[in-house]
Amino acid sequence: MRDTYTCQRHDATTGNQDSEAVSVVIVGAGPTGLTVGNLLGMAGIDTLIVERNASLSDYPKAISLDDEGLRICQALGLESAMSKSILLNISAHYVSAGRLLAKVAPSSKRNGHPLISTFNQPEFETALLEGLKRFECVNVRFQSNVESFEQTDSRVIVTIRTPTGTLQTVTCSYLLACDGGRSTVRQKLNIPMKGTTFAQKWLVIDAISAEDPPPIAMFFCNPGRPAVTVPSPHKGRRWEFMLLPGETEKEMLSKRTYCCPDPASWRFCQFHDYSQNGLYFSLNAS
Repeated sequence: MRDTYTCQRHDATTGNQDSEAVSVVIVGAGPTGLTVGNLLGMAGIDTLIVERNASLSDYPKAISLDDEGLRICQALGLESAMSKSILLNISAHYVSAGRLLAKVAPSSKRNGHPLISTFNQPEFETALLEGLKRFECVNVRFQSNVESFEQTDSRVIVTIRTPTGTLQTVTCSYLLACDGGRSTVRQKLNIPMKGTTFAQKWLVIDAISAEDPPPIAMFFCNPGRPAVTVPSPHKGRRWEFMLLPGETEKEMLSKRTYCCPDPASWRFCQFHDYSQNGLYFSLNAS
């Protein structure tokens, strides 16, 4: 990792002015946007990251990380800082009716890292945000929303709503849409979301145990109610249960009592509604 970074800037005004110019504008301060921001900072490219929310997300949405992702963390020079939010080297067991059907336990490290790991997304994003402090040429602005943009032959003109409600114009060479599966930038460009996702909704439970769970992801091959449980850092474990036809978000979130093995080993329960593809509530240490 380099100790110093040279920034190549446009002649930019400050963020408090009505307009400015940077090389790259990144929309979205999630894992993708923050990672790209670090990479651009290492290359010395002046970058502005805009995020519509007031802060980073506190939802542990994504959980799985492969060896290529870990290699990127290493390339960012943040491997040590991010290791605190990562549980390395997970195996997977597929079971049905109490019998083990298959086991996946990769032993190779083709990229120098385990093939299957899990991570805590809020802590992961915090480490990426802290990493941006190394670069004078990368700025992050929360509570800033892209209202519109216009592309010419040589640049992109982006109109941003600032936290005070005023409009600011930012001119850039590249506009990167890192604003998630429901990207407003992609929608404005009429670019469809490629790929598929499950039509079913899932109940997702993130919990903290009194003891470290074994580093095994269990897939329960039950046609009546498919389920999976995955270990996560800091004695965490996630359960996912497919909702059955007729079960609604309101019904599941209105329940305040859930059965779990050894209830004494689990702590305070807090409910969350994550409506994209699942329902989330968390069992957190009190």
